[in-house]
Amino acid sequence: MINYMAELSLLMSQMGCGKSIKEHPAVFRASKHRIILERIRPIEQKMKSQIDKLTQSTHNGEVKTPLRARPDQMEFDDESDAEESEEDEGGEEKKTKKYVPPKMVAVRYEEEDNEKQTKAMERAKRRALQSSLVQELRQQYSDAPEEYREKSRRKFEADKERQRYEEDHFVRLRMSKAEKKRERLQNRDNAIDDLFNFGNYMMRDESGEALSNSKKRKGSQSGGPKGKKSRFDRKKSKKLKAKLKKTVKTKARLILVVNIESQFSCQKRPIFAQLTSDGSYAGKMAGHFESELCQVLLEEHFGKTVSLVASVLLREPGPLGAIMFRLKGQVKLNAVRKSLSILIQHSIVTFKMDASMRVNYSIDRSAILAFPKAPRCCLIVKTLYGGLAEAICEELFSYGRLTCSDTIRKVSLRLEQPLGDVKEKFCRLTEAQFIARCPPVVSSLKGCPQFETSYDPFIMPDVILQGSSESAGESRKRKAPTPEGDEGIYWHINWSRFDRYIRDEMTLELLVPKNSSTEQIALKLSQTVRSLLKANEVRASPVATINTAPISLFDMMRTVKENELEIERPDVEKSLRILVDESRGVVRRSGDSGGGLFVIDFERAIGQICQFHIESLIREQLESRAVRIFRLLQQRGHLEEDQIEKLTMMSGKETRELLYAMLEEGYISTKPIGRTNDFAPSRTFVLYYVDMPQTVRGLVEYTCKMLRNIILRRSFEVKEHRLLTERQVKMESIMETINADETLDEETKKQQISEVEEMYLSSADRAALEKYHKAQTVLNAAETECERALFAFRLYIEFSLRRC
Repeated sequence: MINYMAELSLLMSQMGCGKSIKEHPAVFRASKHRIILERIRPIEQKMKSQIDKLTQSTHNGEVKTPLRARPDQMEFDDESDAEESEEDEGGEEKKTKKYVPPKMVAVRYEEEDNEKQTKAMERAKRRALQSSLVQELRQQYSDAPEEYREKSRRKFEADKERQRYEEDHFVRLRMSKAEKKRERLQNRDNAIDDLFNFGNYMMRDESGEALSNSKKRKGSQSGGPKGKKSRFDRKKSKKLKAKLKKTVKTKARLILVVNIESQFSCQKRPIFAQLTSDGSYAGKMAGHFESELCQVLLEEHFGKTVSLVASVLLREPGPLGAIMFRLKGQVKLNAVRKSLSILIQHSIVTFKMDASMRVNYSIDRSAILAFPKAPRCCLIVKTLYGGLAEAICEELFSYGRLTCSDTIRKVSLRLEQPLGDVKEKFCRLTEAQFIARCPPVVSSLKGCPQFETSYDPFIMPDVILQGSSESAGESRKRKAPTPEGDEGIYWHINWSRFDRYIRDEMTLELLVPKNSSTEQIALKLSQTVRSLLKANEVRASPVATINTAPISLFDMMRTVKENELEIERPDVEKSLRILVDESRGVVRRSGDSGGGLFVIDFERAIGQICQFHIESLIREQLESRAVRIFRLLQQRGHLEEDQIEKLTMMSGKETRELLYAMLEEGYISTKPIGRTNDFAPSRTFVLYYVDMPQTVRGLVEYTCKMLRNIILRRSFEVKEHRLLTERQVKMESIMETINADETLDEETKKQQISEVEEMYLSSADRAALEKYHKAQTVLNAAETECERALFAFRLYIEFSLRRC
């Protein structure tokens, strides 16, 4: 205190003299003494009573302190020593007495009135956030990947080893009570039905047992008659009820969250949806990797914000409020509205009014998965109708939907072609149904447009291109734009027509392979199949049509003359006989009228294509003997291990290893047949069989994962080599300028070009660019092949659903 007052006096003298004390050392010393005094103050208050007693004892000449925790050796005097000697003499009497500890100084706990309630609320909130309900909700709606830890892997290996031992020795291993309880809790956590039943989580104790399903315990041996609860059980029941009430009160605060999330999670998501009007399936094959592939495609084309909005709709359709709830804190409302308008513009998101007069948004996965096949579709149009038709499809794909006049003017301005030629190509694409009109708006119901259901989507507008060519290049902010005559009539790409064309191409490649031995026979066969497919193109049918309508030989010859296929009738008849005999049921004869009726079975063709893909995967992952087992199970159906071993002429060990490997990969399935109801291993037969739809569903997810990884790798390579590619583009532009300069001779041009190359790209950069271009070529080719396989797998699933 004295030092503190001294420092204050020094500072006051400095201030009185008019000097600054900003960086004076006395400030630090005064602050230090002040902190020490403030820290000592509570200790002084606690020791106040002892200090007062010490001062009084010093004044009175006494040092007795009965309230001290322990005696101080420095304060003993002769009187205390005498008392101690007297106590030693009578020690035998005090040993038998009860020990009484010295009294401690009472310290009052100073606590605010609302602090207890705040701690209780925090404790309840922490317990609620750590509950299984919130953890499972967080795992279900979080975008973070699932983590597999070492403990889970060891348990999986242990379970697998246990199962292998039981199957090999036909013995059921016993489990302890702790293992049974742990397995029961894990099964409850992994059960799918419990995720949608919140009542089960509200009525469970700490061990995970349902309180309503708990068995009544018998009375203990120590008290109470049989059938009645003992005193101990009654006390335990009261404690359990109190704990249950507390748990229900705590979890009642989560009811608001559960009610909001119920529109997404409480209804079980259907695996397969109903047929739409065009014959496709909406919401089918909603797998995890398929959703991730859709998100990657949308992020590649439209950006991160649109991908986030679409990810919400990929989980479950819903209104704008539900979308904003899921994206709370990530995307603003205006950004969500703009993203929805972009997705609606490209026919990815559709909307309709529900019973409660709310606008519900839903996403079409097939429209997103059509993006990877856009280059192939443009190539198809270019092959059939030329470069102008390809440019029309590129504009429609870039903008989503455009009017006929805007499309023609944009293509004409970009390619510097006359409007008449572009208009002719547009009409031909409309006649071939490669582009279609969007449904016109009839009315509006509370701000939601209502579209017309019955209209012809392939009719050209009566009036187009009425505006001047100068007005097309002006700004959109003009007050009085010149009308074109087709305002409100928008066109988009008809993906279903391209799907039918790709399906026909795959069927043609299956029937007439490219590596045919005789080119002349292969040409005649391909022309015959083309005539069959061209005759079927006149009839508009869904892509998942199982087979074509019966096509007569007269219709085929008329199609040959119209399309100038250069094949005679005898050659057509001969090719049809070869196809009927050698196509394994893809082309078959269904009648004799009109020179003969022929049908192409698309379901059988796509099934054979899928089977070739599956056999190729089995051969690559396992070996050729596994393909032999796969074909045997397809032909014979359900077989046992012994039967497969005899028919394939392999050893039992090899057969068992290949069967287990194929079963683990999902290529085959098992069906247990028990002699008794308990399905004991010693009294159960296990039959192996091939479930093609289930296998193809697994391959759809596998292909989606592969395609997603390819796209991500390609994007990563583009980002890594962006600087090199920009330098290469700049270098090429300079080289073109040098080549276009007529004042320079050839030697000067070559010299300047070599200097520019050395300046912009070194030898290491050229090698890196060459490696980058090769990698891009390989990735693009792999992406195209994966997209073709994915299309075949999805089409097979649609065929199997139609069959059901």
